[in-house]
Amino acid sequence: MLKIKSIKTKKIPNLYVGKKIYGNKYSSIIIIETNRSNLVGFGETYLSVYVPEIINYCIKYFSEKLINQNPLEIEKNINNLKIPFVTHNGLIKGLISGIEIALWDIKAKFYKKPLFKLLNKNQYKNKVSCYASSGALKLESKQLKQDVSNVLKDGFTAYKMRIGNLKWKKDIQRIRAVKEKLGQNSLMIDAIMGSHTKKWTELETLKKVKFLSKFNPTWIEEPLDPYNIYDYKILKKKTKIPIAFGEQYTTFEEFFSVIKNNCSDFIQPDITMTGYIDAKKIISLVKKEKKKIALHVWGSPISFLSNLHFAIAFNEVNWLEVPYSNFNKINTLLNNNLIIENGKISFKNTDFYGLGYK
Repeated sequence: MLKIKSIKTKKIPNLYVGKKIYGNKYSSIIIIETNRSNLVGFGETYLSVYVPEIINYCIKYFSEKLINQNPLEIEKNINNLKIPFVTHNGLIKGLISGIEIALWDIKAKFYKKPLFKLLNKNQYKNKVSCYASSGALKLESKQLKQDVSNVLKDGFTAYKMRIGNLKWKKDIQRIRAVKEKLGQNSLMIDAIMGSHTKKWTELETLKKVKFLSKFNPTWIEEPLDPYNIYDYKILKKKTKIPIAFGEQYTTFEEFFSVIKNNCSDFIQPDITMTGYIDAKKIISLVKKEKKKIALHVWGSPISFLSNLHFAIAFNEVNWLEVPYSNFNKINTLLNNNLIIENGKISFKNTDFYGLGYK
């Protein structure tokens, strides 16, 4: 019988080293080995770019619960990791999501299929709309224009930029520069209020969001703290501009609350935070409530692949984030198997099993 032989972490270079938030020299991926030497699963939690040491410590604890279990029994294994008051959401739930990804990788390799074919059988698509996630806070207007030019040349038709940490007049200048260069292409504006230490007030947010509507953005992201559900509900009622957030959430229940309270137009789960089991529940809810999904991506090639497979597997996923500054590095590590044309991303070939990471 197929069994889990070991579960461990491995240090990998952090593609985002040097940035304020992602200052660690390395992050961690999760490796699950089976009693078949050629059957190994890879996973990742987005949180490893923040606290790789804690991830490594927790994996040692959970490995005792997984050794000698059948890796194909994914839901059973994940349920066995649950601890009251500890694993339901947050850091530990994000870690368990990384374990779940590795188990799905093993399962797809066992059945000799790319993962997206296992996630949704024959209902998957070939490509998905994507946007270049760039526009760093430090970039001036001239630099942003060049960044947009590069993005358009690389096949993107949508661009996301960051605001919220500079003076408002400065941010408006930056947005105007980007919009001028983008033309009729899609613009997403990320206020990053889930990360900034100095956040906009509720009144300030309403005024700024209404002002941003003149730029006709596809959405404005995180104009409030993502856990401030009450004020998001009020903001949504008072403005017509599409709202997006959710990358910090780790559970179906958090997205359920956002959707049922009509707090946003786009929800932004990340598979390396929620895992596939919860993400599939979100798909059913989105169908019923007529919301849209824009998957969040930030991490190693494993993070990118785990989200891309889900995006291809389900028509309900409208957008996939592509971390633009490191996309070429990621694609090189994946043997240049990713193609972006006319604003959509796809695999060049699907002659691989599992995630497609070795």
